[in-house]
Amino acid sequence: MFHYVARARVGSVLFRSWEEGLRLFHMFHAAFPELLALCIMPDHVHLLLPHGTGRLRLVALMSGYARFRCRQRPSGGTALWEPTPEPEAVSRDKERRNIRYVHLNPCRKGLVGDPLAWPLSTHRDFVGLDASRGSLLHARPQRFHAYVSGDPSVSVEGTALPEVRYEHFDIFAVRDAVSAVLRVLATTRPRGPSRSLLVRTAAAHGVLEPGGLGVSGFAAALGMSRSQVHRLAAGTPSRGQPMHDPVLAAAVRVVGDPRFGPLLPGDLLRLPGWAPYRGRR
Repeated sequence: MFHYVARARVGSVLFRSWEEGLRLFHMFHAAFPELLALCIMPDHVHLLLPHGTGRLRLVALMSGYARFRCRQRPSGGTALWEPTPEPEAVSRDKERRNIRYVHLNPCRKGLVGDPLAWPLSTHRDFVGLDASRGSLLHARPQRFHAYVSGDPSVSVEGTALPEVRYEHFDIFAVRDAVSAVLRVLATTRPRGPSRSLLVRTAAAHGVLEPGGLGVSGFAAALGMSRSQVHRLAAGTPSRGQPMHDPVLAAAVRVVGDPRFGPLLPGDLLRLPGWAPYRGRR
C-alpha cells in the first residue's frame, strides 16, 4: 500500500461548496478505480493505492480540477496545489491503521462528529452506505465501523451503523438520504437515478401511502405526474421486506439519520466547523 497526500497551497481551500467537493471526489473515483481509501479535506487529500505508480495520474487530476475550480471561482486564482511529493510506502501490518487514520481525518479536525457524517471519504463505501455497489465493502462492516469510530474524536465506545427506522418521514428526510447515498446535491426536483431512488425510497418508507404524502402530494412536490411516480415505484419492496438492490437498501437505512445530512448548495466556510478555513481563497 502507498499513501499519497496532495495539499492546497497556503491560503487556499480545495473546495468551499459541496458542488466543488463532490466534483473532486468523483474525479478521484474515476481516475483511481483501484483506490483502497480516500478522504478529501478542505485543504488536502489522502489517497491510499495498492501501488506507487499513481503520481502522474494524480498530477493530471490535480491540474484538471484546478482548471474546473478556476472556472467556478476565477477570483480564487489558478495556483491551487502544492507540488506533489512522492508517496509513502506502508507496510502490510499498518494498512488497517492507515485506512482508519484516513477516515478519521474529518473527525480529528472537528468538521464532523462521526466518520459516517463526512461525504467526501470512502468510509461510507466500506460499510455499504453508498452507491458504489460494494467495490470497497468490508467483509464485516459493523466491526470495521466500530474500529474506526472508537476514537476520542468520535466516541471511545464506537458508534452504531444506521438501522432502518419506519417513522413518519417527510420528503425532505428522503431527499437528504438520497443525496447522501448518491453523493449528489440535494433537490426535491431531481432527474435520472436521483429521481428513481427518491421515489423508491419514499415508497419503501410508506411516504406514498395515504398516511404519508400520498401519491398525489408526492408527485406534486416533485413536479411529476402520478403515473410517473407509480411507474418508478413499481416493484419496490414494502416495509420490512428484503431489498435486493444495495443502493436502495442503503438509502432506506439512512433516512432520518442525522449523520447523513443534505448536501445543499451554499458556502461551506460559513458553517461553524469550517472556521479554521475562513479567510482562504
